[in-house]
Amino acid sequence: MNQKVLITLNNGAKRIVYRDDLCHELADLLRLYLHADASPGTGERWELLRTLASTLIGRAVEKGLFEVCARVNVYPVSFQMVLSD
Repeated sequence: MNQKVLITLNNGAKRIVYRDDLCHELADLLRLYLHADASPGTGERWELLRTLASTLIGRAVEKGLFEVCARVNVYPVSFQMVLSD
C-alpha cells in the first residue's frame, strides 16, 4: 500500500500526494511557488527544481518524515503523513 503525504508550502499551497510521487509533486509545487519558468518533466530548470525537492525531502526524512503520524517542517515546506482509510 502506498502511503500519502500532505505537503504544504508557507504560501498556503497544499497537495496530498502518494509517497512514490513526492519528489515530482513537490518540484511542481516549488515551480509554482518560485514562479519558475520550467516545464514539468523537461529541461535543466526542471532538474534544478527536482534537486531542490529531493534535498528538502532528504532533510525531512532525517527528521523522521515516514514515521507514523509524522509532521515535519523544512522551510518552506511542511510534510505530514496522512493516515490510510
